[in-house]
Amino acid sequence: MAVARSTNRDHAVMRAGGIRWSRVIAGIAVILLLAVPCLIGAIVASFGVNVVLRTNAVAEGRAPGSLSFAAGSKRYVIALSAKPDGFFDGLSRTERRRKFRVRDGDASEARCTVTHPGGATSRVRGDRQTVSETVGNVYATVGEFDGKEGRTTVACRFDPPKDLVGTRTETPLMVHEANAPLRYLTWGLFIGVFVFAGLGTLLILRGTVWAR
Repeated sequence: MAVARSTNRDHAVMRAGGIRWSRVIAGIAVILLLAVPCLIGAIVASFGVNVVLRTNAVAEGRAPGSLSFAAGSKRYVIALSAKPDGFFDGLSRTERRRKFRVRDGDASEARCTVTHPGGATSRVRGDRQTVSETVGNVYATVGEFDGKEGRTTVACRFDPPKDLVGTRTETPLMVHEANAPLRYLTWGLFIGVFVFAGLGTLLILRGTVWAR
């Protein structure tokens, strides 16, 4: 019995000694010092970029409806959203909901026609976006288009025009310039979260479960 107890203690000591603490500590450090800051930065950048783009919209109104603005040779984004506003604007809760709210699925049902200077047209559908962006219930992209110098009109509607209970679909509508550098920065930070979190987890596993 004494031999058996001694053997069990030896195995416990060996298991405890098998942990590579340097790898575990390194993994925790990578997660805390790299992955977490990237996550915080990505969240801040995501909301910050969105507020900046919405604040600097070139045109805004309501959908279904149309917007007209003087376009340049730039990339533009059509979005269901309104410019940011304060909570002390005198609007009731119902009025604020009507002004800002975008329901899930509204963007995928949006159908927009862009009329360029000279009469040429292009169509944008929310259900055919290569990459869509959504922020809560206040912002959802419908799509992008390349502008041409001159007066441009964007007309949007919904298909179907009403929801399942027969309520007419209506949302805020805006057009703002696309900002690729800020978008890539946000995506890069989110990718960094997964890369560093994965690396940290791998180091921890190699120091514990996979330790030899």
